[in-house]
Amino acid sequence: MKLALISGTSFEVMNTRIAPYGYSDIFGLYQRPSAIKVNIFHEWLKYFREVGTIDIVRVHGNCMMFVIVADVIGHDGRRYNFYITKAHNRVYIY
Repeated sequence: MKLALISGTSFEVMNTRIAPYGYSDIFGLYQRPSAIKVNIFHEWLKYFREVGTIDIVRVHGNCMMFVIVADVIGHDGRRYNFYITKAHNRVYIY
């Protein structure tokens, strides 16, 4: 498995891009999300802004867990497709 280090965070490199789908934020997915879920979502948004300009962020999941898919245009000019789950941090770089 190939790894990439982006702004100090390690990611598994994917071979294909995941199309962002779902809700635009955590409050669309959950009527009353827990403070922990809100904090996790906001921390990832903060990270994406450190990497570059957020093109699109989508959240999907169920009552137990959620997934964040984001397209970010990096400060280095590269495009990043992030796929964040409870167990994995993945990225497709193009």
